[in-house]
Amino acid sequence: MESDSVLYQITLVLCWFVAVCKSCIVKYLQSSKCCPQCGLKIHETQPLLNLKSDRVMQDIVFKLVPGLYESQFLF
Repeated sequence: MESDSVLYQITLVLCWFVAVCKSCIVKYLQSSKCCPQCGLKIHETQPLLNLKSDRVMQDIVFKLVPGLYESQFLF
């Protein structure tokens, strides 16, 4: 994730349970099948199966960053 970007589409890696940006973790998993934190293999053939959206954390980010929801989802 770029340093000036905001965390959105918050996702959990199930072996890690830390919120990460979905696009960042998907990009990482294109070149690695292991968890970036603990090094455990996430899944041999389908690592994206072990990702889960975190709506609670996403809602918190939307409340803390004025206008973020509108800029991401309303055109």
